[in-house]
Amino acid sequence: MPSRDYGYDESAGRGSGARSGVRVFDVSNPFWPEEVAYYVLAAPRGSQAGAVQINDVFVDERGIVYAVNRTTGGLYVLEMTL
Repeated sequence: MPSRDYGYDESAGRGSGARSGVRVFDVSNPFWPEEVAYYVLAAPRGSQAGAVQINDVFVDERGIVYAVNRTTGGLYVLEMTL
């Protein structure tokens, strides 16, 4: 995931949008959140939805991102280097 180095900074909000993959937002200004990184995966083989279905995202203190595809994709482990 490209961009600035937030590490485990709380100003970097993380989320998922099911079919929109993993998204990272700079929420240091809560009135103007800015998307600073994203990772959109191809549809896993055998996906009935025809797209990735990311539902849960967790980021540890090292900036390692764990994202779960709820249908056929399993667990994705990414390194967040913002």
